[in-house]
Amino acid sequence: VPDFFSLLTDSYDLGPDDVRGWLHTGSVTVAYSEFITNDDGSITGEGVARASCAYTADTSFGTCANATLTAAGYDPAAVTPGGGGGGVAEIVDAGYVALGFWGSFPRFHTPDDDQTSVGPELLEPLASAMVDVMSCLDAS
Repeated sequence: VPDFFSLLTDSYDLGPDDVRGWLHTGSVTVAYSEFITNDDGSITGEGVARASCAYTADTSFGTCANATLTAAGYDPAAVTPGGGGGGVAEIVDAGYVALGFWGSFPRFHTPDDDQTSVGPELLEPLASAMVDVMSCLDAS
């Protein structure tokens, strides 16, 4: 696994000229899409709600992220400054090379949004994909 901090920035200055790439995870990358209250009052999550995903067009993020994240169930989109892209749009608009996630799901920012909103079977494919993306970026 690459050293993510040194991979993403060449210095502690966070100006666009010093940052190799910006990863914006947003508030949610993946969660259950439905929630069932069991007879004992416990909550069981089912289904998958994936966040939207975008990267700065014509950059190594696209080369490294597109196929990998698509295989993990995401639909990454190339964006240009002023072209939208949720929370990552502000980063792209500021001149950074970026990859980011944004979105919502049924419990998003509600009192019920807790550890039962996601499970390891949802996080592992994304975590594995992101290690592959970062490894690709490290090699580029």
